[in-house]
Amino acid sequence: MGVNLDDILGNKQQDVLVDKSKRTLNFLMIGVLITVIIIAVIATKMYLDGEKDKSMARAKSIARDASFISKEVSRIYDEYKQTGNGKLLVGRNQEIESEDKIRRLKCGGSDLEFRYGYYYLTDQEVRSIISGTPLEVGGAYIVKYSTGEVISMESVKWNGKNYYEVEDLQAIARGETPPCDYTITINSPQDMENFAKHPNLIYRLNHDIDMSAFNGGNGWTPIPTFTGRFDGRGYKIRNMKINNSSQAKAGLFGTIEADAFLKNLVLENIDVSGGDYVGAIAGSCSGTITNCTVTGNVRSTGRYCGGLFGSFEGHASQLKSSVSVNGDQYVGGFAGQVTGGEIIQCSVKGNEVSIIGNNDCVGGLVGLVQSNRDLQVSESCADAKIYGTEKVGGLVGWINAANSLYNLDINNCYAQGNIERCEEAAGGFVGALSSSGRANINISYNYTICKTPKQCVDVGGFVGNIAQSSAPSVRYCYWERQSLTEQNLSENGVGSSSDNTVKFDPLTPSAIKLQTSFSGWDSVIKNWRFSNNTAPTLSWE
Repeated sequence: MGVNLDDILGNKQQDVLVDKSKRTLNFLMIGVLITVIIIAVIATKMYLDGEKDKSMARAKSIARDASFISKEVSRIYDEYKQTGNGKLLVGRNQEIESEDKIRRLKCGGSDLEFRYGYYYLTDQEVRSIISGTPLEVGGAYIVKYSTGEVISMESVKWNGKNYYEVEDLQAIARGETPPCDYTITINSPQDMENFAKHPNLIYRLNHDIDMSAFNGGNGWTPIPTFTGRFDGRGYKIRNMKINNSSQAKAGLFGTIEADAFLKNLVLENIDVSGGDYVGAIAGSCSGTITNCTVTGNVRSTGRYCGGLFGSFEGHASQLKSSVSVNGDQYVGGFAGQVTGGEIIQCSVKGNEVSIIGNNDCVGGLVGLVQSNRDLQVSESCADAKIYGTEKVGGLVGWINAANSLYNLDINNCYAQGNIERCEEAAGGFVGALSSSGRANINISYNYTICKTPKQCVDVGGFVGNIAQSSAPSVRYCYWERQSLTEQNLSENGVGSSSDNTVKFDPLTPSAIKLQTSFSGWDSVIKNWRFSNNTAPTLSWE
C-alpha cells in the first residue's frame, strides 16, 4: 500500500494545532491562577487594613473617653475644693447616665456589665492601644475627690491589679503611656520597708510619708542598690534620719545604678550622717534623676559628701538642694564628686545653706570634678556660704583633668554667696583647675559674684589657680570686681596660672546687673532672666 503525503502532512498539522491549543490552555490557567492570587492578596490586605482601622478607631474611642473623664475629674475636683463636698463621682455627666448607654464588654474572659462606659485599662490593653491591635475592655471608674484618687468597686477588681488614678487618665488622653498596672504604690512607712526588699521594681508614692518611725538607733537603713523606677509624684518623704558615722554610701539609697530612674521626689527635713560617700538621695549615683527637691542636713566623717549625692556619674535635671553639708574632703552642695554625665538645671541655694569641708576640694555645687567620661554642666547655680582649706570655689572646688581624655563643658551657670574660709586656691567660680592638655575643657557664658576671702594664697575673682600645659577654652565669662587693692585680685580673674592667656572679664557691681554688660551672650540670652536690681538668674528658676 502506498503512502499518501497529504495525509501525513495533515496529521502533522493537526498535532501542531493540538499542541498550540494545549499551550494556550496552560497559559490561560496560569493567568487565571495569578489573577486569583492577586485578588486574594488584595482582599487580604483590605481585610487587614479594615481590621487595623477598626482597632485604631477603638483606640481613639478609648482616648476620647479618657479625655472626657480627665476633664470631668478636673471639673468635679475643683468643685470639691471650693465646696468641701467629698462625694464620690460615678458618671456625673447626663449624656452617659442614660440606660441606653449601658455597654456589655468582655474583659478577662468574663462578661461584665457596667454603666457609664468608663474604661479600666490593664498594662496589656495599653500596649494593645499603642500597637493598634484589636482590643476589648470593660470597667468603671469611681473617683474619690477627697483625695483625688480613682478607687475601684469590688466587681471591677480583676486579678488584684491596681486601678489607674486621675493622672493616668490624663496621660492616656494626651496619647502617652500611663504607668504600668504592676506599679507598686507606696502609702506608708511600712511600704518603704517592702520597697527596700525589692528595689528592682516600679514604684510610686501615693501619699506623703513620715519616716520618723525609723529614727531610733542608727535610723533609716539605706536601700543598698536601686535598679528600678520610682515616681514620687510630688509627694514628700519627711524626717528621714540616718545616724551612723561608719555607714558608707549613706542616703535614701546606697547606690543608684545606671539603669535606674527616679523622678518627682521631695525629701523634706532630712538628717543624714555617714562615713564615705554620703548624700541625701544616694551615696553613689549613675542613674537618671529628674525634678527632685531636698531640704535638711548632710554630714560625713569621711570623703565624698554632697547635699544630694556623695559621688555622681549619671543624668540629673531640675534638682534643687537646700541642704547644708559638712564633710571632710570632696564636699559639694550637689555632690562631693562628679566623674561624668550631665547636670542640667540644678541648683544649690536657700536660707543659710552652708557647704563646709574640713579639708580641700569644696564647692558650692561640686567639690571635685574628675572626669571618667564626658561631662556637661549647664544652666546650674550655687548660692551658699562655703568653707574649706584649699581648692575652694563658688561652683566647683577642683577640676582635675590632669589624666583625662574626655570633654568637659560648663556653660550658662553662675555662683553667688561667699567663700568664708580658704588658705590656698580660692576662686569665685572654680577654686583650682588642673589639666594635661589632653582633655577638652570648655567654660562659656558663666558669671560669678561669689565673694572670695581676703587672706588666701592664689585667690582669683573667677579661678584661684590654673595648672596645665594648655589653656581651657574660655568664652564670655564674667566676675564681679570689688576693690582690687583690698582683695589683691588680678584683673584677669585668675589668682595664679601657668598660662597667662586665660582671662575672665571683670564687671562692676552695678554693671553686672545689666544685660548690655554681658557681651557675646546674644545666642544664649533666652537662658537668662535680667533685672536692674540684681545679677541675672536662670530662666527656669
